[in-house]
Amino acid sequence: MAKLRGMMADGDDARSEILSLDDVTLNPNERYLLTKISYKYKVIVTYKGREMELPKILAIFASIDLSGNNFHGPIPAELGQLRALYILNLSSNALTGQIPSSIGNLRNLESLDLSWNNLTGTIPTQLQSLSFLAFLNVSFNHLVGMIPTGNQLQTFSADSYIGNKGLCGFPLTKKCSSKATGTFPSTTTKDNRSDSGRKINWNLINWNLLSAEIGLLNGFAIVVVPLTFSRRWRIRYYECVDDIFTKIFQLVVSRKWFLWTAI
Repeated sequence: MAKLRGMMADGDDARSEILSLDDVTLNPNERYLLTKISYKYKVIVTYKGREMELPKILAIFASIDLSGNNFHGPIPAELGQLRALYILNLSSNALTGQIPSSIGNLRNLESLDLSWNNLTGTIPTQLQSLSFLAFLNVSFNHLVGMIPTGNQLQTFSADSYIGNKGLCGFPLTKKCSSKATGTFPSTTTKDNRSDSGRKINWNLINWNLLSAEIGLLNGFAIVVVPLTFSRRWRIRYYECVDDIFTKIFQLVVSRKWFLWTAI
């Protein structure tokens, strides 16, 4: 893989050095002069899950399609050096080991197909940096853990991840446990649970919601409880309410009278 210099790039200039083979001619009567007989180099590739025929190799196009063979062993980490690569298809082989994190260096990668292999381990978080990735398929392997969040990886459908019993998280319906997500209960939580559930983990309480509930209860107690149990308070309350409604009624009547007289 390290010798595929046509698929490497320096800096941000991620263009393949492979030129298209087009209009190559050959005159059988002359030894060196190329004329008359013309052909175009054609290649069939699987691009974003679809098989298509390219009439020639484009100068900006770099693809590796080794699908449907019997290759075995780990995926070479040197693939991460082929930064001009647009398509990588290693599906339907017998590849083992983990997905190399170096694939995250392929910033121009648009299609990645690693399905139907024997890959193990987790999906590298480095794949989140593949912002141009439009097609991903890692289905039917032995991958485990949580599907990395953010960017492109969660924009794909569940079909991209099916067949991996150990995978969890969106877009799959299987939810991740604390072990799968890499989070574990804190020491405080563990201590609180050890005492037959009698202790409360105060760190888990949302104090913003609790303060609103306490305020509602206080308001209810200040107004409703005296009205229920104090006759004097109840009489005074109704007198105040009557005064308020009387003033409102007088204001409305006087306003209507003013409008009527103005007419």
